[in-house]
Amino acid sequence: MLTSLFENVDEGTEYRIVIFADQETQRNATPKINETLGLYGRHSVEWIDPADNFSSAKNRNHLTTPNYYRFLIPDFLKDCDKAVWLDVDMIVKRDLSELFATDLEGMYLGAVRIGLKNAGIRHVPWDQYFNAGLLLMNLELWRKDDVAGQVRKLIAENDFSCPTQDPMNLVGYQKTVFLPVAYNVYISPKSMKGKKKSEYLAFHDRTSFADLIADAAILHFVENIKPWNDATYLEREEWLEYYRKSVFKNEPLIYLERPSALRKWVIKTASMFILDKKKRHKCREKIWKR
Repeated sequence: MLTSLFENVDEGTEYRIVIFADQETQRNATPKINETLGLYGRHSVEWIDPADNFSSAKNRNHLTTPNYYRFLIPDFLKDCDKAVWLDVDMIVKRDLSELFATDLEGMYLGAVRIGLKNAGIRHVPWDQYFNAGLLLMNLELWRKDDVAGQVRKLIAENDFSCPTQDPMNLVGYQKTVFLPVAYNVYISPKSMKGKKKSEYLAFHDRTSFADLIADAAILHFVENIKPWNDATYLEREEWLEYYRKSVFKNEPLIYLERPSALRKWVIKTASMFILDKKKRHKCREKIWKR
């Protein structure tokens, strides 16, 4: 993600990058991060150890403990009134200065709505439900209203399907500036097809994914299948362009082993005895990953 961010920066822009990571991750990643900085010059990187914050939080598949670190930003960056959170499974195709300049007066954050009828949570209409991979955060107001505290309380008291995105939508309901879809284009070969694909394009007033990708400032490779672990990923070239320019270009990619068509059929058929739809799909996901 950093390579794409630096490759597409405007001449007058300087990024201050803050990475939340434990000590072991910092030791392992620092050489490559420093090598990347050496290629692009004027930007800076800071490391923050989250210690045991969220160490007991619930995980969901690829949504692990670091997914919660966005809620630490207001307390750890007290010298900032605004910040941009980016998930690591993104590539940035444009300078983000215009995004950062978005007026958040009186609002907690800026985010991009997903635009799918099956994406949502109780008390938040589907057409108001946003993806939390890109957040423009009003840190001054987060601290004033203890937004992170509100989120922590919801996480402790509920078992969310999306453990950070769902509570963020609840707290941010009617306190969010909806950003153009270009800042978080949803890439998901597994679920973004057929009716869902048409629904997504219609919601964002587009006729094709090609147009959406061409206009994108940020591409977001959601879910557990990624362009770096699946050789059949349709939009893989978008990510590979920056992988080939990065300091990791000589590192081999390790692909997931896909289940055979027969195994998929057996799993799908056997799981039909699970009446709850969400539990049925979770069961299939777990078995397919083995």
